[in-house]
Amino acid sequence: MPDIIKESQLSKIWRSQSIRPAGLVTGDGQNVTVLYPGRLNDGRGGDFRDAVVMVDGKKVIGDVELHITSRDWVGHGHHKDVAYNQVILHVVWRDNCSTTTLQNGVAVPVLALQDYVPVEAFNYVEHKGFPELLSSSPCYNAAARSGETSMAQFLDEAGDVRFKANAAKFQQQIDTAGPEQALYEGIMTALGYSKNKAPFRKLAGRLPLRIIKSKVLQDGYDSENLFHRLNSLMLQVSGLVPSMHSLNIEPMSAGDWDFFKVRPGNSPVARIEAAARLLVLYREAGLLQGLLNLVRHAPSVRAEAFLQAGLLVAGIGRPRIDDIIINVLLPFALTFSPDNGVSFLGDTALRLYQSYKRLASNCLERHMTVQLNLPPRLVDSARRQQGLIHIYKTMCIEAKCIECTLTQPQSGDNIDTQVVGLTRQETEVAARRHHRRVVGAEDRRWN
Repeated sequence: MPDIIKESQLSKIWRSQSIRPAGLVTGDGQNVTVLYPGRLNDGRGGDFRDAVVMVDGKKVIGDVELHITSRDWVGHGHHKDVAYNQVILHVVWRDNCSTTTLQNGVAVPVLALQDYVPVEAFNYVEHKGFPELLSSSPCYNAAARSGETSMAQFLDEAGDVRFKANAAKFQQQIDTAGPEQALYEGIMTALGYSKNKAPFRKLAGRLPLRIIKSKVLQDGYDSENLFHRLNSLMLQVSGLVPSMHSLNIEPMSAGDWDFFKVRPGNSPVARIEAAARLLVLYREAGLLQGLLNLVRHAPSVRAEAFLQAGLLVAGIGRPRIDDIIINVLLPFALTFSPDNGVSFLGDTALRLYQSYKRLASNCLERHMTVQLNLPPRLVDSARRQQGLIHIYKTMCIEAKCIECTLTQPQSGDNIDTQVVGLTRQETEVAARRHHRRVVGAEDRRWN
């Protein structure tokens, strides 16, 4: 085996799990079993997100960072970067006896792969394209085994489970904060995109809607003046501009926000501006009634365009509007309607969701499409995209291969759709037993 390889090669080796799975030992003597390698990270932090590994019998979920040598951790400055505090395992090609310590002081085990990659596997990874790298995954080609009709039904069912789970989360938030604040926090969180969801939710809590309505939106100004006043207040509370307001609200820190590789249109400043415009747009009817009326009066023809128009303000593109509709507005309407004696609203929300067009793809969907080797035509709706996300979050990152129907040999339209509603319970013993069963075939392939 070569003494030094390219990091791109190491990434392919880890991604494909082209390593001998048994007997992996870290530099400090800890036993490691890889249950799920994770997915490529498109933001700051470790190279792979949501990896699941067993370290000395304990299941750990988090990021994995890859380097050629262990010294590269310090050489790249990761020991000073809070974005790498989610790393649970430092995977290297060669360990030159350098410790790996996170910015928060936690020591992370180092796993050197040089002695665990068979020559045949190295040559395979070096010369083959990525789709072939996942062919040993137990869920690869699930649609081909079961039939596309069965897979489509499975994705629809999984998408419905995720939709209802999102609705249940809103019910908890309604019980805690009230309906309008819960809806406001949901929209703010969605505006944060993937990198700033947490600070946007924090901003919504720090500057609740009741204060905005009583201190800003009640003033007798025209819409543009109200927008500038509200936008200024939200930016001050966010900590992104100096605080000059007279309200007794402690501002956030500018360090709460992530600007790394964030396009200008997705920046926190632009999204805060969009939030202010949306709140001003619904200042008369109120955010709650105004948005629920969108669902209530959505026509049977061109319903999507009707819903999109109701959220269209400067600073929010159509992909983000679609995300708000699918992940916030419709699940909120589903859970809110029984409390108000308008059961048809929930029925309407479910119908709109199940018929909604395909959204812009995201990293989770793309990862799952490759992992399952799905034909792109199969994921043709928001409902099925949500189904893929649900499977990833409840099965893949929980290392529940043993419980997932997609890993089992199938013939005909017989995928058990009940599996997608499983709880998050699983014993570590079962995970290890299944891992040995799956990777045993890989051992035989390389030997």
